[in-house]
Amino acid sequence: MEGAAGLTDPDGYAWRRLHNRWHTVLEGGLQPAAIGDVVTRAGERAGIEIRFTGHSPRRGLATSSRLKGHDQIVIAKQDGWAPHSKVLAGYQRVLQQQVAAQEPGVWATSVAEVPPLVGLQEATQLFGLTSQQNLSAVVRQGRCAPADYQLSGSPLWLLDTLIEAAPDIRAKSRTVMWAIAPQVEAALRQGRYTGPGSVIVPRGRAAKAL
Repeated sequence: MEGAAGLTDPDGYAWRRLHNRWHTVLEGGLQPAAIGDVVTRAGERAGIEIRFTGHSPRRGLATSSRLKGHDQIVIAKQDGWAPHSKVLAGYQRVLQQQVAAQEPGVWATSVAEVPPLVGLQEATQLFGLTSQQNLSAVVRQGRCAPADYQLSGSPLWLLDTLIEAAPDIRAKSRTVMWAIAPQVEAALRQGRYTGPGSVIVPRGRAAKAL
């Protein structure tokens, strides 16, 4: 931030106004409503389906801080909450429920620690299918391994879950081979997969803006 905008005061405004004509950084900070508009527009441009608001970074900071092991008193001081805020406590309860729903498990501290994850698009390529509809039908009929996770209502599997389930899926199929494509498996394991599902595609208003 210092290199881009010349900001050196750690206690100064992080969200600064720009000069209308020269676009230089001014001393005053943005109004809360203006910050909210910036965050909302950024979420839309990124194609994120949920609506981000100016409050989203504040809640996100509280969540991240709790995942790092800080207690509510520290989080409240860090983010400007009242020490015994009922709203903040409610956020912590929701987070605890989400963590409990994912147990047993561990929290990864870097991307390198995350095991290969596979969505419907990647799984379609993994099994060498010509259409995602075949896989979706198997999932709906309960003939596929249960998803390890759900992301915005869509199933996510650990790569090994699908590899282990392949023989059983193949045995129940009469028309599709469900053979694992070794080059796709290798790319997923090595983090170099670039096929369908490897990038987030903007949708809605974000897609129209492109």
